[in-house]
Parts: sequence; structure tokens; C-alpha cells
Amino acid sequence: MEDEKPGESHKAIEQQIADIAAQSELAQSIGSIPGFGKTTMAEIAGEVGTLERFETEAGLAIYTGMAPLDLLYLMRRALSRRPTGNAPLLKIIRKLRRTVTDLSI
Repeated sequence: MEDEKPGESHKAIEQQIADIAAQSELAQSIGSIPGFGKTTMAEIAGEVGTLERFETEAGLAIYTGMAPLDLLYLMRRALSRRPTGNAPLLKIIRKLRRTVTDLSI
């Protein structure tokens, strides 16, 4: 580590992330979308796991916190006081949304 040049350990970590993501079908699908880098695709795939765990696309949307919800659902949620969605994944998605918005200006 003492003999490493600045950025070498960062590059090594990025390569490890890319190697692991290469084993994930979901990560590869996400990586095919323009604007998703290796780290982001690995983060999302790591949070979601596999798509087989969701019966429908709506299930995935609810898990990520991106589903449009009806009033009855929101009332039930408020009464149960249980958070919906995956906070780390939602944070990544919001960051991507801001990045895309910044790039389009």
C-alpha cells in the first residue's frame, strides 16, 4: 500500500466491483442503460438482489419506493407507521435523477 500511486487502490476497488457485477444478470441489464456506471449498476443490483423475488414490476417499484400509491394504501401505511421502500436504493435513484437533470441543462 505504501508504494501505491494515488488512485491505484480506487481503481483496484472499481475493478473488484466490476468483476462481481459481471456475475449478476441484473447488474448487466442495468449497465446496458446509458448513464449507469459500473459502481451504480453494482449498487442497485446489490440492493435489489434478483428480480425473481418480486412477483410483479409493481412489487419492485414498491420496494424501491418509486411506485405511485393510492390514498387507501397511504392511509394504511400511515396507520401502520412502517416505511415502504429501500432507503439506500432510493437514495441512489434520487442521486441519479439529479445527475441526469444536471446533465440535461
